[in-house]
Amino acid sequence: MFYQIAVGRLLPSSLLGATKLQPIIRTCRKAELRVLANQRDRLIRSKHKQAKSVMQVGVVIFGILAVLTILTSDAPPIVIVTFWCIVGFLMSLYVSTSERREISQKIREFDHAIELGQAEEYKIVSCRFWELEEMQGEVPSYAFELPSCQVVFFTGQAFYPAANFPSLDFSFIIVRDSKGETLEMFLDKRGPKSFPDRCLTGQEHGDLLIPEELSVMEGRLEEVFEKIKVETAHLMKSRYGK
Repeated sequence: MFYQIAVGRLLPSSLLGATKLQPIIRTCRKAELRVLANQRDRLIRSKHKQAKSVMQVGVVIFGILAVLTILTSDAPPIVIVTFWCIVGFLMSLYVSTSERREISQKIREFDHAIELGQAEEYKIVSCRFWELEEMQGEVPSYAFELPSCQVVFFTGQAFYPAANFPSLDFSFIIVRDSKGETLEMFLDKRGPKSFPDRCLTGQEHGDLLIPEELSVMEGRLEEVFEKIKVETAHLMKSRYGK
C-alpha cells in the first residue's frame, strides 16, 4: 500500500513497484519475553481493578441521575432510587463484562506470543537516510538507503527520535498475535545516533504518495523520490484530474 501521509489517500503498492522487506524469523530474546510478560501482568492487574472502577463511576453517574429525578418528579423517592439502582447495576455490569472480555482476549494473545516465543526481525544496515519532516497529525517517517542500492521506508510511532535513534544500524522487531496482527514492537539500536543527509520539508513531501513502512524500492534516494514524484503526479492526474 501507499499512502499520502497528510491526507491518508490509499493506493495499490504495485503502482510504484515496491516490495516488502523480508524479516528474519527468530526466537524471542529474554529481554523481549520479559517485556511481553510485563505487559501481560499489567493487563491482569487492570482486569482485577476494572470492575471496581466501573462500579464506582456508575454509582456517581446514576446517583446524580437519581437525585435529579427526585427533584423533578412526583414519584416516591424509594421508587426512583430503586429504579436507578437497577438500571445503574445492569449498565455497569454490561460495560464491565464487555471490557473484561476484551482484556481477557488480549491476555490470551500475550500468553500465545510468550508460549510461541517467535519474533520477526528486520535488520537495517544503511549508508545514509532522509527524514520526512512531521506535519500536523503525522508520525515520523524515514527513508534508509541500503548498500544494495535499495531504499527502505519506515513510518510509525515507534520511530520517534531518541538518544540513539535514528541510526544507520538497527533492527525493527515485531511480535505478532495469533491473528498475525502486531502485538508488540521493539527497536534494537546498535549504532550511534545519525543525522539525515536531507530533511524533506512538509512542503516538499506533503503531496507525495509515500510507501508504507517496510516497503522497499530499487535505486538511490534521489532516484526513488524522483520516481515517487513522477508517479504521484501521474496518478493524481489520471485518478482525480489534478
